[in-house]
Amino acid sequence: MYNAYGALEFKRVSLSKNAGAGLSNLGSATLTNCSVENNQNSGLVNLNVAYSNASGFSGSLRVYISTIKGNTSSDVGGGVYNNGGFLELDNSEISANTAANYGGGVYNAFAENCLNKTNIVNCTIAGNSAGVQGGGVYNASNSFILRLYNTVAARNYSATPNANGEGFKAHGKERRARLRRQRVYRRNGRPRRKRPRL
Repeated sequence: MYNAYGALEFKRVSLSKNAGAGLSNLGSATLTNCSVENNQNSGLVNLNVAYSNASGFSGSLRVYISTIKGNTSSDVGGGVYNNGGFLELDNSEISANTAANYGGGVYNAFAENCLNKTNIVNCTIAGNSAGVQGGGVYNASNSFILRLYNTVAARNYSATPNANGEGFKAHGKERRARLRRQRVYRRNGRPRRKRPRL
């Protein structure tokens, strides 16, 4: 499904088993009590388009009390791919998603003149995998704002765990990410001894 600039609201809807993304959004979309499962080109995609060099338009995607599970991507963002837009995940599960490269659960990409912000609140990010880094969450730019509150990242996997990217990976010299009352676990389910340094 594709939402171009419109206002979309889904309640108790299943977006599942699509050959593409479950939803590609360029407008304003809200999902409540929904399931986004087993889609083949990311579960949810939040897009942007620049109208000019001075202004842009960002998609706004809010997901409440929903499940994003078992989705795949041949590139980045198996569960959710946010390209410069505003994304809010609240009281939701992001699990068992897979990306061939980065961001098995969630991938955030920076875009000029767009909102570039993701809030993850009261969520579980578990059992996701990435072929390179960021099994749980990958923040691809130091200019993208990512905030996690009261969220658990557990048993996520990346092919390069030594790069500190199994549960959470923020990229750039100034990693603009804030984590509040979250727990980041190793693959074996045990909490990391030290809180991630940002």
